[in-house]
Amino acid sequence: MRSLANYGFLTRRPPTLAIVLVCGSLLAFRLFPFADTALESPPSIPVLTTTHTPERFLLNGPPTRRLKDNLRADLKYITTWHGNGFTNDIMSYINLLYLAKATQRVAIMDSFFPAPQHVGKTFAAAAVTPTNLPFKDVFDLPRFTELSGVQVVQWADVKNASSDEAELDSLGCWNLDQANVNNKGPHVKKTPEQLKIDISYSIAPYWVKQYPEQPGNEHVRLSQLVALSFPRTYRKSIQSQKPVKSSILQLEVTPDDHLMCFDYLFTTCENSAHDIWMDYSSTWRQIGQYLHFHPKIERLAQEYLRKILDVAVGEDIPPYIAVHVRHGDFEDWCNGLSREDCFAPLSTYRHRVQQLQARLLEEKGVSVEHVVMTSDEVSEEWWAEVASYGWARPDHTTTKDEHGPWYTVLIDNAIQGLGHGVVGTKFSTVSSIAAKRVESWNNGLSYMVKWGIVGADNMVMEDDE
Repeated sequence: MRSLANYGFLTRRPPTLAIVLVCGSLLAFRLFPFADTALESPPSIPVLTTTHTPERFLLNGPPTRRLKDNLRADLKYITTWHGNGFTNDIMSYINLLYLAKATQRVAIMDSFFPAPQHVGKTFAAAAVTPTNLPFKDVFDLPRFTELSGVQVVQWADVKNASSDEAELDSLGCWNLDQANVNNKGPHVKKTPEQLKIDISYSIAPYWVKQYPEQPGNEHVRLSQLVALSFPRTYRKSIQSQKPVKSSILQLEVTPDDHLMCFDYLFTTCENSAHDIWMDYSSTWRQIGQYLHFHPKIERLAQEYLRKILDVAVGEDIPPYIAVHVRHGDFEDWCNGLSREDCFAPLSTYRHRVQQLQARLLEEKGVSVEHVVMTSDEVSEEWWAEVASYGWARPDHTTTKDEHGPWYTVLIDNAIQGLGHGVVGTKFSTVSSIAAKRVESWNNGLSYMVKWGIVGADNMVMEDDE
């Protein structure tokens, strides 16, 4: 046992402690010069109920031709826009919902924008062009609000942008992308244009960054964005950060306080980059784990599982391990290596599945015989090897025709997250979020297969447990 001599600061006199406190205050001021103090109360925001509130009570009424006409004066709102990739957008929206909870604001959710990796490379030639996927069609929002206490509306609830009478709105938003000096502009995407919103961006203050002293660091601390939403810090920040002219009306509009808006929240974090994957993650514990799939998606996933695992209706679906192998665009990271040398062979995934089966039995008391493979791989020879292992595969032959272009990825996502274990692909956010779901929903286990060079999965990495 350590002697109290090792904790000498406990016996030092108050003046020394005072110096420590003063130094700490100066350091805090250097990192966050406009911090709110206890001398100023936060804004008066009505406490939202923890039960799901119908959209009509969170807005002034039905969708309007101008967005501000539908925002209640006694509530505050927060929003962000879609980015790049379905799962990356889910991560961004989780961060938005976390900020909504921390700032007592109503979250206005953007949709998911169709891209080839989500709806198929031939979607442009399809008979029915894929449209944006509403957030409420992916997740069970009444259940989410009951569990998290966060109130949510969709942009379609706020503004009727498809109406001929819809007006072009001006909105001031915070630009987080250019907090990284290497970026030449905000993260601009399609939905503001679709919603007839003309945005004037202001670069966020330097102190919102994860490391303010690193101009090229792209990550932003969520706690600093919370502070930015409160009056004292907001007022000082809009004095120092000047807006840039909007792209259509050429207006310079200060970031809105009633409707707080960010260009993109994918690169926000608590402590370290993308720490949503860490066990301490508040964004996952308070938000992500409560985003259960929409009942329709869960029902379809269960139907597909019953079919491929030969389980009758009414019988319980047995425990299974979901395997997710990401190839596709990851080939761009192979630095000239062949696919065979860059990507881990299927035998590596089989080895990790066997290890996970043993761990689930030993640590959780769960015997798992079934394995379900999901992948973007197109090689029939590769899939034949999967079948030779006795592993199942969702049959998506008619999925798009029967349910729409988004449902292949939606059903696969649900299958990945509803199992008792996940063996995924390192650096794939699809694999990583499946692992978080399995751990939260089924007390399951996961493993991420490493790749990039021959034998990569045998190497020890810093984040290996």
